[in-house]
Amino acid sequence: NKLAEFESQIRSEVLIEMQKEKELQADIEQEKEVDKIETEKTNEVYYERFGINFRIQHIVLLTSTIMLIVTGVPLKFPKNSVSQFAIGLFGGAPGAREVHHFFALGLIFIGIYHLLYTFWSRHGRKDFFELLPNIRDFSDVYNQMKYYLGFRKEKVKYERFSYIEKFDYWAVYWGLIMMIGTGLVMWLFQGKFEPLFFGEINLSW
Repeated sequence: NKLAEFESQIRSEVLIEMQKEKELQADIEQEKEVDKIETEKTNEVYYERFGINFRIQHIVLLTSTIMLIVTGVPLKFPKNSVSQFAIGLFGGAPGAREVHHFFALGLIFIGIYHLLYTFWSRHGRKDFFELLPNIRDFSDVYNQMKYYLGFRKEKVKYERFSYIEKFDYWAVYWGLIMMIGTGLVMWLFQGKFEPLFFGEINLSW
């Protein structure tokens, strides 16, 4: 009996040691995996998508557009209670109009500056040509729709700019033309002018 108890005790201690060895090995493997992940993070390479010049252009464009809306809509519909409150923040209609004109000049400036930046800057020309629509964009639209509908397992891997970003970029050009064009007519011609072939155009309603 004593021999059996002794063998049982030895067996239990061996099993305990084996279990401890397994746990130690598991901890070592976990530490290796953590070290591997940390190493991969350390070795990650980051690329600058937009330079400081382009980011400043975005900030000026965004700020100008928002302030033109904040001041322009209340001036266009001054009887609305929200409009009256907004106009009051600028000290009345004259103050709101001056702020509106200031940011209108900011929008005109950034529009002209961006054109110069696009054609005279190496980075500007590079961005411009990469933002031009191409045949692959139509393929990307088709394949992305397949992904959304469940007929494709993986998302589309785009070039530097996707078709959505290209659309947004060219929409800004159209928006600038419309906002600056109509704004200048309302500012310089009191909303009325007579271009050749079109007769009188009235924007003062």
